[in-house]
Amino acid sequence: MKAAVFNADENAVAIERRARPRVPLGCAISIRSGPEAGHSLETVTENVNSRGFCCVVAEPLAAGATLACVLRFPGRPGTAGALLCEARVVWVKSLGEDRFGVGCQIQNYTVIS
Repeated sequence: MKAAVFNADENAVAIERRARPRVPLGCAISIRSGPEAGHSLETVTENVNSRGFCCVVAEPLAAGATLACVLRFPGRPGTAGALLCEARVVWVKSLGEDRFGVGCQIQNYTVIS
């Protein structure tokens, strides 16, 4: 079910399109765009839900691209308590100054303990 979000202007209504609630959680994440990619992007998630995450990166990623990611839970050293996941880029938004918002859907994952 889609939730309506009411703004201060009584006539303005935005529809929440997300199927799952988001949690504002800053998890360190390493992103590689493709299994053969040599370098990774290091960032922190803005929010997560049971199906994906949103983050800000310093270089654009292509919508539809498949990413290899290691998402580390806060308060856990190294890769203890992390997810090794494959994610698909759902959307990319330019934020200016070499900053790009990226929304990703997790396709599959393995828990690293």
